Amino acid sequence: MVELDVHTSSDRVPVIIHDANLSRTTNGTGEVSKYTLSELKKLDAGEGQTIPTLAEAIACCREHELGLYLELKSSRAIPAISELVRQHNLYRQTIVTSFRPDWLADVRALDPDIVTRVLFSSVPINPVALAHAAGAQYVHPAWEQHAAEPHRLLTPEWISRVQAAGLGLIAGMKSARPRLPGSINWGWMGSAATPPTCS
Repeated sequence: MVELDVHTSSDRVPVIIHDANLSRTTNGTGEVSKYTLSELKKLDAGEGQTIPTLAEAIACCREHELGLYLELKSSRAIPAISELVRQHNLYRQTIVTSFRPDWLADVRALDPDIVTRVLFSSVPINPVALAHAAGAQYVHPAWEQHAAEPHRLLTPEWISRVQAAGLGLIAGMKSARPRLPGSINWGWMGSAATPPTCS
């Protein structure tokens, strides 16, 4: 799956860019949400590339038979994500994720067939209660800032609690999978040095 961060333009078009501010990854300045899509498309996102829309990214991923891992960075993108997943029947190829459980609850309210994953950085938080509140099917502990080897925080007791609740676990922490039980419903984040090129 390809992880994509979804923001929205001022005219509510979902676009793919990591930061809320344009400065780090483009030749623009200011907030993504303050620009129309037409204005965003005039910016250089590196090597002459433009900021892609979510629709363009979906077309690219479909061309390369890649799944979509959509991280919500703007709640205004929710209706469009729901519509695009429905339009292209991407229910089995898409997971929507966020650090905002209320946004994920909104996704599920709009379309209960969309699979969601709740992100969280707190170690002591109850992952089962959080997932249930969001209506999420997967949990993703983002504990990289808490330990040099964050996968070691995934204790057998913690994993058993998640498993007993029927939740899947997605982790992007290096070296974690070989050290953890294989019986849980695993999701696994991959990475690639070179992203696919689409026409």
